[in-house]
Amino acid sequence: MESIKGLVKSDTWKQYIESNKDGYGGACVKIARRVMQYLDEHPDIQYNIGYSPDMTTTHGIICHCDADEGITGFQAGAVRNMVAGCYRDGWKFWIADLINPHNCNDEIEIARIASEIIMEFGIDENIVMDFVEGLIQRMGRCPEEP
Repeated sequence: MESIKGLVKSDTWKQYIESNKDGYGGACVKIARRVMQYLDEHPDIQYNIGYSPDMTTTHGIICHCDADEGITGFQAGAVRNMVAGCYRDGWKFWIADLINPHNCNDEIEIARIASEIIMEFGIDENIVMDFVEGLIQRMGRCPEEP
């Protein structure tokens, strides 16, 4: 665990490791470890929204760190949750995955996602909403609603 500098909830990380000893869950742990090590190496990353496999999206980072496992979409969600649950500012990694071009115009959905972050991670509402606004601004603009 010393190899992950941004690990803030080591007990949670130990639980993930203990609960995922089979090949399927073990692959999630392996990729989550790689993701957190990547985030350690890039502490000033400015997250972006989307599924493009670039190194500023949750999806892109997970795909990059999955060089040899070939995990499924469900496993990628588990990796995201592991990182969010025990890594410094992991909530940013999580929210950058939950907000996407399909829901960025939906104020109710954005409020629901922000609420989850506030309740789950105890982050101040203003900090969360500022981060969300930055994500949406960096995307350019949300597609028009149909």
